[in-house]
Amino acid sequence: KRLTVRDKKNRRPGYDATLSAWKSTSIMNNVYGCTDIRDAFWKAGDEMMIQEAEPEMRTRVRIDGADYDRITGNAIIAAYRHSNSRPVEGRSDPHDHTHYYYLNATFDAIENRYKAAQLGDLKAKAPELELEFDYRYARELMDLGYVPMMGKTGVQLKGVPQSVIDKFSRSSKRIEAKAAEQGITDGIGKHKIGDKLRESKKSDLPQEKLLAERLSRLTDSERAALEKVKNKEIEPGPAISPREARDFAIDHLFQRRDDITERKLRKTMVHYGIGYVSPKQASVEIADAMKEGVIRSIDTDKGRVFVKSSTLKDQGKMTRLSREGIGKYEPLAYAHRDNAELSREQNAVARSIVDSRDKYMGFRGPA
Repeated sequence: KRLTVRDKKNRRPGYDATLSAWKSTSIMNNVYGCTDIRDAFWKAGDEMMIQEAEPEMRTRVRIDGADYDRITGNAIIAAYRHSNSRPVEGRSDPHDHTHYYYLNATFDAIENRYKAAQLGDLKAKAPELELEFDYRYARELMDLGYVPMMGKTGVQLKGVPQSVIDKFSRSSKRIEAKAAEQGITDGIGKHKIGDKLRESKKSDLPQEKLLAERLSRLTDSERAALEKVKNKEIEPGPAISPREARDFAIDHLFQRRDDITERKLRKTMVHYGIGYVSPKQASVEIADAMKEGVIRSIDTDKGRVFVKSSTLKDQGKMTRLSREGIGKYEPLAYAHRDNAELSREQNAVARSIVDSRDKYMGFRGPA
């Protein structure tokens, strides 16, 4: 039976939210038969969708001239589970992923009927939901005896060599190479490249031949490393507290930028302490850092960002000293002559420096 009141001709039937396992765990499941890792992926993904995403479901309210969204907290979701990427040159790579298909319908208890879903806010929260999944997945794997860690390409299993991850990431590497060739850096552009390079799933090898082909790519040392992971012989590192993760994230991120988004700060904390630090614990630590005066929030055109209080203080001091030193000194020289070994632009910079009467000067640009 039809659930919703209206059924327009071009009505959107649903939405696909795809959740992918870490590449190293896909390898251990599909190449080394670690089905417990696959089951942990399914469990973590399903629980995240039910406990974190479904409560955010909304529907439009338009009765009596109203114009707002109401939380319904219920969804109808179908899970389609896959274990391979699209083939590249007739061979797929391990890629555990689940398509969570949200039907465009949710039950509004106030109006006592099914209505179309509003998923805009839920889609905007996708990075937070993915971070929640990473934490839940890491906890499941740790309980099984595996060791998650932050790797070169995101969170991975400790003990799986990067060389193996690279060997089974041919599709993404091909897209990145084509994007670099065309000067494309945004996600949408890369997605379009991926669509153009797609090969039919029918071109893939049969399962038994596919497993033999994948094993043939591994060196003896790589096989030995993966056996240790399979047998759960990898030593875990020390536990990381939420406060330790916060201190690392602040020191690490503010070395490169003066302003950091809350989303970036939280993600760095959770991934640094993967399995030990939840997104909710990270949020508590961020709030504490603000209370302690370690960081401050500033509203910008792009939303709220954090700045380090000590950096803000230093910058204020530098600005004050610079202003106080304007026009207070004699030039370093009165007869600067261009140097033949320098370019015209470099000579202009040198002339500006020696002619200046300011205490401080700053230049920005190519060397």
